[in-house]
Amino acid sequence: MRARARRSLVAGALVAAVAILALLSLAGARGVGAHETARDATRGREANLRAGIAASRAGGREGPLERAECSLDHAIAELRAASRSGSAAYRAYALDVMVDLAHRLPLERVLSMFEGERDPLVLEALGRVLCKCYAENGDGAVLDRLLARAQRDPDPARRAAVVRALGATEDPSGAALRAHGGVTYDALVRDPDPSVRDAVVANLGMDIEASAGHEPSTSSEALRVAQAATAPATRAAILERVSLEAASASDVATARAMLDADGASWRVRTAAARALGTVGAGHARETFDALVARYREPQPRSVRIAILAAIVQIRFAAAIPALEALEPIDGSLVPEIEAWIAALRGGAQLYSRLEQEKERYQREQEAADE
Repeated sequence: MRARARRSLVAGALVAAVAILALLSLAGARGVGAHETARDATRGREANLRAGIAASRAGGREGPLERAECSLDHAIAELRAASRSGSAAYRAYALDVMVDLAHRLPLERVLSMFEGERDPLVLEALGRVLCKCYAENGDGAVLDRLLARAQRDPDPARRAAVVRALGATEDPSGAALRAHGGVTYDALVRDPDPSVRDAVVANLGMDIEASAGHEPSTSSEALRVAQAATAPATRAAILERVSLEAASASDVATARAMLDADGASWRVRTAAARALGTVGAGHARETFDALVARYREPQPRSVRIAILAAIVQIRFAAAIPALEALEPIDGSLVPEIEAWIAALRGGAQLYSRLEQEKERYQREQEAADE
């Protein structure tokens, strides 16, 4: 008990020191020019927030509720200041501190704050806390409150903030929503405001990145949401993040259908071609043949360029004969094919390295033509 009391006292002292330092940094900044004042104040706040993170975590969960609420009030004020400062680092630290402190409060208190909050950044922080609570206790009612606001809040900035918060679920967020039932990203991706749709795209991207493309369910979820999207730019943005390395045959077929859809936007078809370049060995031959066949048909220039990149990504140096055979199809893309062939003959074993070699070859050709 004495050790716990000491930790609480230390945490309280540190939090008080944070508040004093914040006031001193602002007071000291008043005697400088306007530009220096804003910059120095922001730097001071960033440093104070670093200390605040350490202070809040040092105290553990056992500190008195009164101190947690007092500290939270300060953290909310800092978060509002961070949203106005333009400093990404300050914003990130302030958000971290607020989430850490709010997570110590009773769930009903956080829910009440969430329902009444109007500032998008503070709302996002509270939403993250609720996602943590859902991950800990599996209370579906908590997730329902988040989803209701993500759909019904009249302000698109607040709807987007809540959607961003949904990305804080411990499991892939898309799979978590689908397992919960009810509202999924299929509905949220059709929001009339692009900022909300962009938040869905970012969450799906994080799900895929977290699995490094090795989890088939994350790509399947992304493809389902892409099909549900009605805005071509949103559908293309999702496809640009999809990895088909571990995808099932049905998911590969879904991506091919998006490439083959004659009425689809050129952006969607370009992104689908790029995604098909990531297929695993089990679907490589059929996908390669389908891409070569599609290149021979009339296509927008951007789609053909994406198909060439996918052909190279699937077969590497073994794609050279097919690339050479495609040169007569579109004379304007002969330089593109020649650049890929030159890069492939260099023997690079990583696709990212091949892209660099191709770009280097193209720069050299442009310099030689000047």
